Amino acid sequence: MAKRSRIKDFLWRHSAGVAFTVMVVFVAAIGYVGYTYAVITRKFDSSRRWDLPSRIYSDAAAIVPGVNYPRTLLEPKLNHVGYHEVRMRVSNPGEYRFVGGDLEIYLQNFEYPDIEFRALPVVVDFDGATVRSVKRLDDGIVLRGIRIEPELITSIYNNEMEDRLPVSLTSVPKSVVDAIIATEDKNFYHHEGISIRGTIGALITDVRQKALTHGGSTLTQQLVKNLFLNPERTWRRKGTEALMAILLELRYRKNEILEAYLNEIYLGQNGAVQIIGVEQASQVYFGKHVTYLTLPEAATLAGMIKSPNVLSPLKYPDRAKSRRDLVLRLMLEQAKIEQAEYERAVAAPLTTARFPKTSRSAPCFVDLVLKQLREPYPETQLKTEGLRIFTTLDTIMQRSAEQALEAGIVDLDKRYPYLKKSPTPLEGVILTIQPGTGYVKALVGGRNYSKTQFNRAIQARRQPGSLFKPFVYVTAMDPARGQQALTAATVLDDSPITVRTGNAVWQPQNYDLRFHGRVTVREALAH
Repeated sequence: MAKRSRIKDFLWRHSAGVAFTVMVVFVAAIGYVGYTYAVITRKFDSSRRWDLPSRIYSDAAAIVPGVNYPRTLLEPKLNHVGYHEVRMRVSNPGEYRFVGGDLEIYLQNFEYPDIEFRALPVVVDFDGATVRSVKRLDDGIVLRGIRIEPELITSIYNNEMEDRLPVSLTSVPKSVVDAIIATEDKNFYHHEGISIRGTIGALITDVRQKALTHGGSTLTQQLVKNLFLNPERTWRRKGTEALMAILLELRYRKNEILEAYLNEIYLGQNGAVQIIGVEQASQVYFGKHVTYLTLPEAATLAGMIKSPNVLSPLKYPDRAKSRRDLVLRLMLEQAKIEQAEYERAVAAPLTTARFPKTSRSAPCFVDLVLKQLREPYPETQLKTEGLRIFTTLDTIMQRSAEQALEAGIVDLDKRYPYLKKSPTPLEGVILTIQPGTGYVKALVGGRNYSKTQFNRAIQARRQPGSLFKPFVYVTAMDPARGQQALTAATVLDDSPITVRTGNAVWQPQNYDLRFHGRVTVREALAH
């Protein structure tokens, strides 16, 4: 009784101070909640919720009669722009199949700087690797040609090196949503941002292990952590995370939160670049838009969320398949799928993209583009505003050039062993320019960009030799020179000459060390 009296006496004598303290704490708490709410809504409502990298694209690929397109080069192109192979007749945009030697393809919608292309099913008739004709699939009407949309060749990232392609919830198939919810947060549609049972269970485990390692996180908490907070593991951060999750659920609908989560979730690495969101992951791992994922692929994607780099289907297919099958079992137990669907999906082999995307292709060409871009555009704009930059690159021609250069140098090393023994390995370049426009269609600056970034096509200072002669002839044959213009039939005198330059004397010779007397321009240029 005496102790209780002393407490009552203390509170009576200090009632004003206690009341003031309680009021300050209450006001501070209200202020903190208000500030937190403002932080959440400002970023969540922003039209630029994420900093998006600018993307550099190739040219659109024209498929017209007479053009040569080997399947080994055409098929990777189709996969890299989001087409996927089907067994039956194509019926949806983004599908293709080879029937005999012909290509049946349902073109996708895409916007190009000067024109918008509409989805259309066509068949491309091949004679070997050469396009013979292009027809509409439905009625057989002959077309002059088609264009395959530009291919992404690289992105310009900020320091976080995140690559994402935002997608609406309506574009994500139900199987993907169900797989993720079944695996990560089966009560997503029934809680208010946090799971009391999951949080208490994780808390008990952490207390027993004397470490803050278990989260008990809902999808909303995971989104808050990725979107607003740092990854540190402290009680303070977990408390902030829970508060933010509750406020987010109070302010936004479940589907809005789910859509943001699908675009924010981390799903592994593509080289040094982080794969963020289900659309980007779908294209990297399966070579198709998320819209077209099958049930087994959806389960594979959902299973990766726990530990994306350890469960990558590209690096660790056995682990990925075991995890996929676990996700499918969870979906069955939660009545997301039927028994027959489960059995078919579990029996299906693990599928991945046959032509995995790299985070950067045509590196020497990209370096040239970046050099030009940095003159008119600030670095911050390039790294955050999601610009789309279209170039003249032909990716099929580029891949062909890369293969040709490597094969040509390997062949020279075999034929001339002394080249291989040289302390300086043989190098080479290929530069393909379209006549009439000057467009660079392919550029290979050396054998191996990862070993040296020196671009021999534009940085090497070497005498061009006979490669320059066609330009001399074009100038000499220019009709603007009037009567002085040469023609292919003009006769030239191939006789020895001596040219003095300063103190030096130059006496050029032909390659065969002979002089041929009077020859036509046509003959001189040919030899």
